[in-house]
Amino acid sequence: MKEIQMLSNVDNVLRLLMLDSSEINNSVTMAFKSRRKTLLAHHA
Repeated sequence: MKEIQMLSNVDNVLRLLMLDSSEINNSVTMAFKSRRKTLLAHHA
């Protein structure tokens, strides 16, 4: 469960970053979301 908690924290940080420079962080968020799906699939 620790991974899920960490991912949740990173998600919150990314949301804050999105307020700054949305275009750069948009691609970061997309990459993160696809990575999170992969991680969750492995831990399911």
